[in-house]
Amino acid sequence: MNNKGYGKFEVLTILVLLIVIVAVLLMTILKSVDNQKLNVMVTNAKNFSNKVIAGDASGYYLRDAIEDGIYDNIRSPFSTNNCDVDESKVEFEGSKKYVTLKCDNYIIYHEEAINDTYKIYTVSKWSDSKNSDDYQKIVGYNCEKDKKNVFDTYYEEKVFLSHINELYKKEYSDEKEITECNIVTKELYRDLTLVR
Repeated sequence: MNNKGYGKFEVLTILVLLIVIVAVLLMTILKSVDNQKLNVMVTNAKNFSNKVIAGDASGYYLRDAIEDGIYDNIRSPFSTNNCDVDESKVEFEGSKKYVTLKCDNYIIYHEEAINDTYKIYTVSKWSDSKNSDDYQKIVGYNCEKDKKNVFDTYYEEKVFLSHINELYKKEYSDEKEITECNIVTKELYRDLTLVR
């Protein structure tokens, strides 16, 4: 027993309770911070889609919107990086508009722009095979020249054309027009894990 009348057991119990309280408070704070980051991502997706829709476009990749002066880079709420300009886009399908925003390994994927809430997923890297039941699938495009791929990665068709046009200073509107290299395609998959 110490001179205040508390035994070692009582002091140890109080210390354990304090540690538990601090841990619970830290978890609550961290969860709140993560929720704020997810909310910022949703706000960014809504603002991006609203700006493109208001511009009376037929849909835009973020890369094109930046180049055309319609929108600026979008900073990822999860790091100091910008969101992906090649995967973030607004698509028009008939009278409906859909937004996709990819920031780091988080994605809002093909959500109707007018929805109040968007699902947010984490995604794996693209691969040649499916690893789960919940996945995305695209046909990826690249170009082969001298038996080497021109680009380090495969792109969706429209983004691929944009990169080819930039590389060769052309204005191709269809991959069949490309003569500088041979088009190669492959099916690519990545896992989606629902976060919210």
